Amino acid sequence: MNSKHIKPVLLIFLFGLLIQFVSCKKGDDDGYESYRYELWKKCISNNYAIDFVGMQYDDGNYPEFNGFSFDRDHEGIGGIETDGVLDNIDEVLQQVNDFNVVLLCIGGNDLLNGIDDPQTAIDNIHLIIDAIQNTHPDVTIFIEKIAPGNNEIMTPEFQLKLDEFNQLIIALATIQTNANSNVITVDMYTGFTENLLADDVHYNQEGALFIAERYFNAISSSFNSNTALNILPLGDSRVEGARP
Repeated sequence: MNSKHIKPVLLIFLFGLLIQFVSCKKGDDDGYESYRYELWKKCISNNYAIDFVGMQYDDGNYPEFNGFSFDRDHEGIGGIETDGVLDNIDEVLQQVNDFNVVLLCIGGNDLLNGIDDPQTAIDNIHLIIDAIQNTHPDVTIFIEKIAPGNNEIMTPEFQLKLDEFNQLIIALATIQTNANSNVITVDMYTGFTENLLADDVHYNQEGALFIAERYFNAISSSFNSNTALNILPLGDSRVEGARP
């Protein structure tokens, strides 16, 4: 082959490899995990009859587990703040009414978007829980002390607000618990490190497993195995996930 023809062919080949590498890299950066898949597997492994519910549907790639297909329903919406969840909650409760457990992960976007007073987010969460308990008086609600972001966003000011928010969550759970409905704090903050993140705030696979384990420990302390768990995962993009 003439050397004049070899160089263009070689350049085209190398350019193709570069495009392929960039595409793969971009996919890796854009993908992040929800805890839901890992929690579902843990519940299946421990003989819980688990049914996730919600108006949202996860179309990511999830392998079967023990002969079961992953239950993709949820109510996680990327970017949503507590006031958005509060605005939507009546419709959610009208459309999704068959649940006995709620996994509540909200407040992070309020803090990320510069809310002045974490109490504002807590007030919204209080109203959200009120609405859930009004329609489901026997519901068990697990609410997160939310995990931190990476070191870049954990400025001293942000750390103070996150610490205040998580302390207020503990107090709120106590206030909202009544004779029929338990509101239980799940500590996602303690022990959570930057290497569990896929980006500034979202979980990688190890992070999703960490969160799932915390949820499962809380669930298994509250419900015996063989219990039917109809679970509404409610919150933001940490609930939603963005698996390619």
